[in-house]
Amino acid sequence: MLASLLRAVRPAPKFVMSEPKGPIVKSVVPGPESLALLNEYEGLTQDFRTVRFFADYQKSIGNYVADADGNMLLDAYTLNASLPIGYNHPSYLSFLDNANIRNHLIHRTACAVTPSSDWALKLKNTLLPLAPEGLTEVFMSCGCGIGATENAMKAASIWYYKNQYGVDYTPEQIKSTIEGKPPGIPDYAFLSLEGAYHGRSIGLLSVSSSSGLDKVDFPSFKWPKAPFPKEKYPIGNHSENKAQESQALEATRKVFQASKIPIVGLMVEPIQNEGTYYASPYYYQQLQVIAKEFKAALIVDETYSGVGATGKMWAHQHWGINPDILVFSKKAQVAGFFSKPEFRPPHPLMMMGTWCGDPLRLYQLQGVMNVITNDNLIANAESTGEYLLSGLSIIQGKRGKIANIRGVGLHLAFDMPDKKNAWGLCKKLLEKGVHVGVAKDNVIQLRPSLIFGREHADIFLNAVDASL
Repeated sequence: MLASLLRAVRPAPKFVMSEPKGPIVKSVVPGPESLALLNEYEGLTQDFRTVRFFADYQKSIGNYVADADGNMLLDAYTLNASLPIGYNHPSYLSFLDNANIRNHLIHRTACAVTPSSDWALKLKNTLLPLAPEGLTEVFMSCGCGIGATENAMKAASIWYYKNQYGVDYTPEQIKSTIEGKPPGIPDYAFLSLEGAYHGRSIGLLSVSSSSGLDKVDFPSFKWPKAPFPKEKYPIGNHSENKAQESQALEATRKVFQASKIPIVGLMVEPIQNEGTYYASPYYYQQLQVIAKEFKAALIVDETYSGVGATGKMWAHQHWGINPDILVFSKKAQVAGFFSKPEFRPPHPLMMMGTWCGDPLRLYQLQGVMNVITNDNLIANAESTGEYLLSGLSIIQGKRGKIANIRGVGLHLAFDMPDKKNAWGLCKKLLEKGVHVGVAKDNVIQLRPSLIFGREHADIFLNAVDASL
C-alpha cells in the first residue's frame, strides 16, 4: 500500500534466509501456552510481570520470533535491542559450529587472573579493531552494560584522583578508605543529562532520570543533572531547536561552575534510549568542549546505540565527537568500555572482577561482526532507517495520529497522544504479528536487528497504517 510512495528511497539489500513471508498469527499474544508458562513462572522470580510472551528460540528465524503458541512475530524490539543479526542466522550458526568454543563452555575463564593463551590475540583481533580512534585500551566487565558503565565511572574517578594526588598513595590515604573518609574516599560527582537512562544499579540510578518508578525506594547519590534540549524533529526543520540547545549548554556550563565538589565525568548517551531523543552535532560537540574545559571525562554510553544500529558502528560518530571513554554492551554480546591510555588504573586490583571478560561471548562478537561486514549491514541499517522514516511521515500525513517521528538508522521512535493510545497501538500491532516497544508512556520505539530490510519495513508500516 505504501510501497509505491516510497520508491524514491534506495532499496535495502535482501538477505538469504528462510523467513516466513510475513507474520503468522495463530492466537492472541500472549496466548494460552504463554499464559500457562507465566502462571508457572510466577513465584519463581522477583518480578514476572515484565514478561510479554515466552519465545521458542529454536523456531525463531531472521527477523521473526516464534512464541510458545506457534505465532511468528515480526520482531522490531529484538531482545531489548540486544540482537544484532536476527535469530539463527545461518552464517553465524556455521561460524559457531566450527569455532573452538568447547573449552570456554566447560570453563568460564577468570580473565583477570588466568586468561587463556589466546586471550590477548582475541582482544587484539576481535574487539580492539572496533574501538574509536584514540581509545586504545579495553576493560571488559563480567556480563552486562551495568557493570561496564559502573567500571567506566570508576576509571574516570581514578583518572581524576591520579591527576590531583599522583599515583603513590600515602598511608593516610589508604587508611582513610577503610574508614570511608577523605582523602582516600573523595567527594566526587558525575553529571548526567535529564531524561538519561544508564542502568538500574544503585550507582547508575543516580545518573538516570528517565522514570520515577525505576528509582523509588532506593538511596541515591546527590549528583547534579543538566537539562537536555527539548527538540522537535526533524531537527533541521525547526529553528527553535537552536535556542533550546543554547539554553541547555549554558545551563550545563553553570552546573559545572556552581558545583561545590569536583565533577569528574559527564555522562552522555548519543541517543537517549528512553524516548529516542537526540540533538544536533553542534550540541554534542559543545558538550565535549565544556567537559574538557572543566577537566571532566566525557563518558559516552553506547549500550543501546552501538554496533551499527544507527548506520554507523557507533552513534557518536554521527555527532563528530571523541569520547574519553566509550561503553558498549547489548548488540556487542560482550560488555565493557574502550578508553584512552591515561585512564588505566595505576595499581592492580583497583578495577577487577572474577571474570573480567567472557571468551565465549567474544567468539559470538567475532561471528556477529563477520556477518555485519560480509552482508554490509551497517549500510542496510542506514538505508532501511531512511525508508522507515519516509513511510512513517506518509502515515502521519494520512492519519495525523502520530507525531515527532525521529531516529537515526534503525534506532527509531514516534509519539502517540498518550499512554492509552501508545499501548493500544502496541496491542493492535501484536494482533497483526508485529512486536514493538513502548517508552515514556506514549512513545513507540523500534529496535530491530541490522538485517531488518525494506520488505520488513513494508510489513511494519502497513501494520501501523491499518492499526491507527
